[in-house]
Amino acid sequence: MNKIRAKYKILFGFFILILIGLICYGIFYFVNNINSESYSFQTDGYTIKLSSNMITPETYSFSSGEEYNYKKYNDNITFNSKEKGNVAINPNNMIHYQDGSLLTLKNMVGLDLNNIDNNIIFYYNIYKNTLINKKDGVYYINANQGNVNFEKLILRIDTNKFLVTSNDIKLLLSSEDVVEFNDYIILNILMVLLLKYITIKSIIKRYLVMLR
Repeated sequence: MNKIRAKYKILFGFFILILIGLICYGIFYFVNNINSESYSFQTDGYTIKLSSNMITPETYSFSSGEEYNYKKYNDNITFNSKEKGNVAINPNNMIHYQDGSLLTLKNMVGLDLNNIDNNIIFYYNIYKNTLINKKDGVYYINANQGNVNFEKLILRIDTNKFLVTSNDIKLLLSSEDVVEFNDYIILNILMVLLLKYITIKSIIKRYLVMLR
């Protein structure tokens, strides 16, 4: 009789442990889902991970339809990259699609440089997950009133990080060193006299010793 009772106690203990495990898993699953948002990349592309303490940028590519998730509890975006599998980046980065279009990962502010000489300067609130399309050398955003075109746009990604678009960009590094671009550059200001930039064509590092 005592042996039978001992067996029942053991089985009951296992049942309690399994029940506790299922409850913990359910709580974890529920919290994880309410604290994350899931979306999918529209086409093949990549993102460039670059922060102020990084010497060399890291590039993570993905395939069309790949899912990416916003983690609200740590403000990161996760997705499965071709290079390192599951990776996490912060929203202070951009998604670069192979067709030349861009995707924002956070709310940003944009300024149309074509109207910089006007008495009234217009700026645009560009929200998270906004697709900045590119066609015939012009970037545009689909809006309720129609497309908003940007021939020359400066987009503030973060405090010291900016994206500039134009068909004719010239970056003066010195009196004899001028680099030209015909799409966009990303400027990451590391400090007052130091500038790092990246282009869509290739990842390039240059240092601006003196801003003139």
